[in-house]
Amino acid sequence: MGVKPFAAGNTLESLRDSDFDSCSAYGEVVDNSIQADAENIKIVFEPKGRDHIARVIFMDDGKGMDREILQNCLRLGWSSRYNDRTGIGRFGVGMTLGAIHECRRVEVFSKPEGGEWNYTYLDLDEIEKSDQEDKEWEIPAPIKKSPTDIVPPAYI
Repeated sequence: MGVKPFAAGNTLESLRDSDFDSCSAYGEVVDNSIQADAENIKIVFEPKGRDHIARVIFMDDGKGMDREILQNCLRLGWSSRYNDRTGIGRFGVGMTLGAIHECRRVEVFSKPEGGEWNYTYLDLDEIEKSDQEDKEWEIPAPIKKSPTDIVPPAYI
């Protein structure tokens, strides 16, 4: 009987404790926006009470990702620009590591030029539960969904 090379939930929990700091985590996302030729990048901190942040929302007007790239963008070790030295990232781990350092659920929306909005996510709690049930968790195939479905229009 085969054994998985790592327990996804435990591995991702361990990676959450990596040496990423908030600035590095946010920098990874901003670098991706710049490499996608974004001219405008917006970061919104949605407060939760006086002392907490409920969500951090990143938006840009870059090229956008097609459905295949969108589904893979949260996959550790995958990059559409693997080993490209023009930005700070090279190996397809920075955005995801930065994101899971900051939160337990990462949601990504993208709309390629002339296309429609699509959405996928990575959820550490779902992954941990699937490990306990000895099931494989997979990044969901993108679905048609607009960021306005969950992000208040005032932020956009």
